[in-house]
Amino acid sequence: MKKRYRGKWKRIAAAITLMIICVACGEARGEHLAAVQTVEESVADEKEPVKTVEESTIEKAEIVQTEEKTATASPKEGKKEVKWDVDFEMTRESYHYNEQRNDINIYYPQLAGLEDGAKEERINDLIEEDVKKLIGEKNKEGDDTLYCLKLDYEVKFLNDRIISILYKGWRGYIMPGRARMPGIVMATTIDLEEEKMIALKDVADISKLGDMLLSDEFENITMWEGIISEFAASTVIYIYDEGVDADLKERHQWYTDGDNFIVVLVDTKYYDYFEYAIDIEKVSHILDETFIKKLQ
Repeated sequence: MKKRYRGKWKRIAAAITLMIICVACGEARGEHLAAVQTVEESVADEKEPVKTVEESTIEKAEIVQTEEKTATASPKEGKKEVKWDVDFEMTRESYHYNEQRNDINIYYPQLAGLEDGAKEERINDLIEEDVKKLIGEKNKEGDDTLYCLKLDYEVKFLNDRIISILYKGWRGYIMPGRARMPGIVMATTIDLEEEKMIALKDVADISKLGDMLLSDEFENITMWEGIISEFAASTVIYIYDEGVDADLKERHQWYTDGDNFIVVLVDTKYYDYFEYAIDIEKVSHILDETFIKKLQ
């Protein structure tokens, strides 16, 4: 009898276990389908786009682009930016394209209220065209993946002569099983008087700048999940074979907050970037004198 009862209870326990497994699988499948549907229906309506397809199985820490790395301005579209000591205003504008398996949402600043209306339009066109070059080729109709690009910005410095902007976000194709969404960054500094972009090679002595980076005279200010990255510039900049000067001219970027000169080292192989800062006074000897005067 005892054996018969033990066998009966074993069958009951097995049945209960099977029911629990089925319920759990059903919930997991439901979460997965809901995540996929959320991604495909995501539009630019003030909500943060979903960054992964399978959030029920992917740790948030695995996403390259974290909230800490994408800290940006928060005003609504068309609303005035933080007040700078200028005689014009900055507004927040956007570009959205959510068709044919594309989820593209870009935010960028625009000037408003310049006395010279034609000049204002030219500078605004320069800013808009510059940021939209990051879109690249949109997804083609019929593709089974979802191309996503989310980019926001922060005006790091602004006066009547110079504007320095830092864009951060993430970009990539969402597909089942993908665990990482590549981060993306772009730094843009514009001479408002001459109405032109200022490239790194235009503002700094590249050879001397490279020497200072390799000797780790710059401080790493990159935030990874709320923690300052420990990678020294000398371990990041020498990734490519062409040499430091070529890397700085072709791949890397810069911006300023008025007090510091910040170099953004972009690693296109691994979809990472690092920001290295130094007091402008410490690099004034390798920076363009005209540029330094325009910051004042």
